[in-house]
Amino acid sequence: RWSSTFKMIDHVLTLHPAIQSFLQEIQNANIAHLSMDSKDIDVLHNIHQIIEVPHAAQELLTSERTPTLSMALPAYELLLTKWTELKGTIWELAHYIGIGLDKLTNYIHQGRKTRIYALAMSEFKIIFTFEILLNFR
Repeated sequence: RWSSTFKMIDHVLTLHPAIQSFLQEIQNANIAHLSMDSKDIDVLHNIHQIIEVPHAAQELLTSERTPTLSMALPAYELLLTKWTELKGTIWELAHYIGIGLDKLTNYIHQGRKTRIYALAMSEFKIIFTFEILLNFR
């Protein structure tokens, strides 16, 4: 859902001038009231920023043939960090970001209680270290 909503808003923001022009044509007078004002566009920009983060995480995880916990857990941590930053900068939507942060934090805490979490993170560190060594040469 994140990606489809993100892409839809992205297209609306990109095509906004063309949409406005279309709605101002005489033959479209019956739908001209659907035009978005600058406040609507500002809200869409803010929502776009907020859901860009889970969209990027989803894109990263779905690009792999077999996404693993060692990739997913750092992606969740990054999402948590970015949303925390956005909560402080997009104060109009801070309440909603907070709800997402609460759910994400609970999910991360539940994951950390499992034995597989330690195994996945150790796998991540081994792979990460190996990649650094390969690139160092």
